[in-house]
Amino acid sequence: MSLFGSRVLLRQSRSWLHHSQHREIVTKVSSIFRPTYSASKESNVTSKEIASKSQQLLVELGFIRAQSPGTFCILPLAQRILYKIENIIDAELRKIGCQKLHLASLAPSSLWNKTGRLKSMDEELFKLKDRHDQNYILSPTHEEAITHLLGTAGHISHKQLPLMLYQISTKFRDEMKPRSGLLRAREFLMKDLYTFDASLEDAEKTYHLVRDAYEKIFNNLQVPFVKVQGDSGLMGGSRSEEFHFLSDAGEDELLLCPGCGKGVNSEVGFTESKCPGLGKCEPVAKKGIEVGHCFILGTRYSEPLKAHYVTKDGKTTPFVMGCHGLGISRILAAAAECLSTPEELRWPLSIAPFKVCIIPPKDGSKEADAAVLAEKLGNSLSCLQGVADEVLVDDRTSLTIGRRCKEASRYGYPFVIVAGRTAACVNPTFEVFLTASGEKKVLSFEQTVDFVKDQCSNSLK
Repeated sequence: MSLFGSRVLLRQSRSWLHHSQHREIVTKVSSIFRPTYSASKESNVTSKEIASKSQQLLVELGFIRAQSPGTFCILPLAQRILYKIENIIDAELRKIGCQKLHLASLAPSSLWNKTGRLKSMDEELFKLKDRHDQNYILSPTHEEAITHLLGTAGHISHKQLPLMLYQISTKFRDEMKPRSGLLRAREFLMKDLYTFDASLEDAEKTYHLVRDAYEKIFNNLQVPFVKVQGDSGLMGGSRSEEFHFLSDAGEDELLLCPGCGKGVNSEVGFTESKCPGLGKCEPVAKKGIEVGHCFILGTRYSEPLKAHYVTKDGKTTPFVMGCHGLGISRILAAAAECLSTPEELRWPLSIAPFKVCIIPPKDGSKEADAAVLAEKLGNSLSCLQGVADEVLVDDRTSLTIGRRCKEASRYGYPFVIVAGRTAACVNPTFEVFLTASGEKKVLSFEQTVDFVKDQCSNSLK
């Protein structure tokens, strides 16, 4: 082939690649694997285990499926939500210099024995032996693993600090009474970040850096949250703060001051303090679902596992560590728990499985000709920034518009757009339903595109 011919093919391939990256992506309801069940009739779940509306709805509508007590299959709609939560987390952690890795879930029991947690967490650990009679655990958290990694990584200079390493991985905990679906499971998805500093003063600075990033993450998730003083518990360490979604389904009792915004987990207690200009705090008790936690661990793990850095003087000294966790699968369930009604799921725009659901007319109806316009709308919306791969079309046109609208509302898609009777008029319009508020707008084709564009653009800010 000539050089000229090669250049032509290269230009054509680049043109195709550019087109493929911007092509319309519209998903059809009929193509989604979403087996629906009655949560109370699931063979792997007893009625006593269904203690939350989030579990009831997520199971019934095909987001998750119980495999055994405390373990769940994450189905495509829920997987889309988890992916969005992960992206929000990754984006903020990258901004502060965190590096992502992946640690093994299978950990030698000997590491946990060195820190004393093999005994203190004994009943909560899944333990096993390999064919060589070596003892292992399925990690519920990775302080030992990450500290061992740093301790065996060779000389790490003080110039490399702070070092902030995190992963998103599956964790395992032998819950005595798993319940409420993903809110209290034996297998769960978690983001755990570990920080390594030269001094407690430096560790405090890193702690505040990560905590501020957490606040941005929760603001981007668009679910109301509170931050309270927490208990270090089995993690150890000198400082601890928790992030909670307020819900009656929560297992933690929080003491919150409505005046100054301070709060503590009741396990810690509430010390009498003053709010500027308001006098003494009068805390109010609220239930919360813990979705994030920040700790300063000090040398709790670096000393027994001999994880050291090299100082300016060439000496070795233990890292001062921090640990910061986010329960990703719990965030999914907690968001549903806090925002949904007993009959219908509700999602913030930032993590909804699909942002837009288009309802074309029923086959054979008077407005059937509007199907072409509905298809055009879907293609136009899917080309918008922040809406690509976010458009769902309910192509089950043998069903009435009303039935499909009701179902779309149950699934919690933020914008449900109906191509009904008015879409078949000379000057066609769409009915745009805002699921969260129940508001309805009647908009032209161009107005509908602009409205969705504005709403989704605002959610990216």
